[in-house]
Order: sequence, then C-alpha cells, then structure tokens
Amino acid sequence: AIPHFAPLSKFPMIRRDLAILLDESIPSQALLDTVKSTVPGALLRDLRLFDLYQGEHLGVGQKSLAFALFLQDDERTLTDEEVEEVVERVVEQLENQHNAKLRDERLTKIT
Repeated sequence: AIPHFAPLSKFPMIRRDLAILLDESIPSQALLDTVKSTVPGALLRDLRLFDLYQGEHLGVGQKSLAFALFLQDDERTLTDEEVEEVVERVVEQLENQHNAKLRDERLTKIT
C-alpha cells in the first residue's frame, strides 16, 4: 500500500494505559483484536502493547499485559466521560471474551 497524506487533527489525542491479568495461554494478539473491535469508529488511533509480566507476584499460569490506547476524534475534543466509557467497554469485553481482569494496583510495584 502506498502511504497517503492525512491532515493532522487540531483536537488532542488521549492516551489510556490498561494492565490486564489473564491466563498465560491466551495470545496477546487476541486481546488487541478485541480492543480494536470494541472501540467505535475511528476513535482508536493507535494501540500498543508495552509490557508483559510473568512472575512470582502473579498466580500460577497467569500473565499481565499492559497496553496503551490512543483515542482521538477529528471533529471535537473527547470528554473524560466519553473516554472512560470507551475504556469501561473495552475492559468489559476483555472480561467477557477472555476472562481477563484489570490488574490490581498493588501489583504495579514490580521491579
């Protein structure tokens, strides 16, 4: 595919990071695909997996994946409520489709 120019949006991009606990047998791509199919329209500008943790702080057979959602609308600035609604919908779909859970914040002190 040949790249094409798209004008830059004058509205801000918003980043939300999610850390998810799930069974280690579930591929990370399955979660990314779920997120992509859950976020409406062209709001999801980018999705990046930036961390994988498996270790003693998690249960046997579990892993933690962290990824960043980059959300933006070309027509207006997204409100905090709209962004939180999208994030809640994503978490709900990850729970329903992959039995994934948000990682407990007490586990974020992993070095």
